[in-house]
Amino acid sequence: MKPIDFRAGRSARQAHCALLESLRAIKHAKSCAVIWFADIYHRKLYRTLGYSSMRQYATEELGFSRSRCGEFLRLARRLDELPAVRESLELGRIGYTQATEITKVAGPTNQQTWVNEAERCSRSELRRRVKQARSEAGLFDRPGPAFEGPIRVGLEMTPVQKARFEAQVETLRKQGADLSKVELLLEALDTLIETREGAGRPAPGPGAVVHVQRCPDCEKATVQTNSGEHIIEPAEAERLAEDAVISEPGRPNRRTIPPKRRRDAMARARHRCESPGCGHARFLEIHHIEPRSRGGTNELSNLRVLCSACHRLVHERGITCRSP
Repeated sequence: MKPIDFRAGRSARQAHCALLESLRAIKHAKSCAVIWFADIYHRKLYRTLGYSSMRQYATEELGFSRSRCGEFLRLARRLDELPAVRESLELGRIGYTQATEITKVAGPTNQQTWVNEAERCSRSELRRRVKQARSEAGLFDRPGPAFEGPIRVGLEMTPVQKARFEAQVETLRKQGADLSKVELLLEALDTLIETREGAGRPAPGPGAVVHVQRCPDCEKATVQTNSGEHIIEPAEAERLAEDAVISEPGRPNRRTIPPKRRRDAMARARHRCESPGCGHARFLEIHHIEPRSRGGTNELSNLRVLCSACHRLVHERGITCRSP
């Protein structure tokens, strides 16, 4: 299905039919686009393509605005929860706009009913019905199921992330925060939100220090956590060694990057991640474009500021960074 090529001088009926056919092609293409978008998102293919997040990929590769990316992401997530809506969209029975509308009200138990509504109603009628259903849900909201106790939330962490989390919790406890780990985590998120809104500024330097042990003979790197010692993957160890303080027996501690050079790199990047489409301003690290192991230096032209997520991806995928 493709739009009809424009030809001047057609009759009113021919022009009308050509326009309808082109609009149907646009509808079909948009439906296909969101399905492909969902596939890349759910399988995390954006990482294989060199991006640490779907938003970064959509901004750089697809030219999406933040709002458009948000719309596609919301629909992609909902389609994973509503297989009947997804199937109808894939078969072309409903379009992107209709799917967006019914995912505002559809759930696992009534999704087929809303699919049927979308297939037989006009867009304006469907929009009216969805608006009415949302209004009714707000006016006659019934209480949910009885309380069933705490909900367990799982977090996957690399060994270094776990050690960093535990170090941050211990730092807060030393500051007198007598709370559970969950409450400490929520307190940390609240502080981050306040800082981003300008209510405060983070203290200079790292909030917690993580010690990584590296064997000089076999190059194996490990990190100690409360659950024992964990081996760090070579790519992670390489990332950490780029911007660290090195301690060797019998020698004074030394920084892999001189403090002034690090400040210069941060100032050039305006304290934001220099990976295209990212721009995060927290958890920033310094990356060597040409690795030190291959003769790379600490010259400013060889340094790039990356957030920890982008930096980790660079080393995991072996991506070559462009000079800023």
